[in-house]
Amino acid sequence: MPLSGRTKLGIAIAVSVIAGLASVLLAVLLLVLAVFLIAPGGNYLQKALARIDLTLGPRELGQEDSAPEDLQEESAHEVERNLAQEEYFRDIMRGYSPTTRRNLRQLRVSGDPKDVLAEEWVQYFQDGLVETTHSGRGGVRAELRELLGRLLDEFQDNTP
Repeated sequence: MPLSGRTKLGIAIAVSVIAGLASVLLAVLLLVLAVFLIAPGGNYLQKALARIDLTLGPRELGQEDSAPEDLQEESAHEVERNLAQEEYFRDIMRGYSPTTRRNLRQLRVSGDPKDVLAEEWVQYFQDGLVETTHSGRGGVRAELRELLGRLLDEFQDNTP
């Protein structure tokens, strides 16, 4: 017989209290977890715990193998965001000359901004492709390396 959400929560609280009585350190950790859940940013922790529950917890009979609705909705929004970001950067690549794309490809591989003309690096920076460091010009943004690699592969620029 499947348990209701309220019953599961009650069991979890009871187990937490018993475990807290058994160990002061565990009680402190549970209290910190409770504070983070209550705090304004607690929804992030709740989503993280839901993802952990999906990966670790056994499925009840008759329950779908899909994520809860809020996680599915979040995943759909994330996919939309990623597709929009990909199309945004694809449009930027279309506006570059073959030489500019080749130099961006080299910067992505080498990570050395000295390999790129200053004017090109400034253009890359304005387009949000590269980052600055404490010493000045930096390489391709880490979170864009894979995406830019795929997009640059789409363009059949002759390499020297």
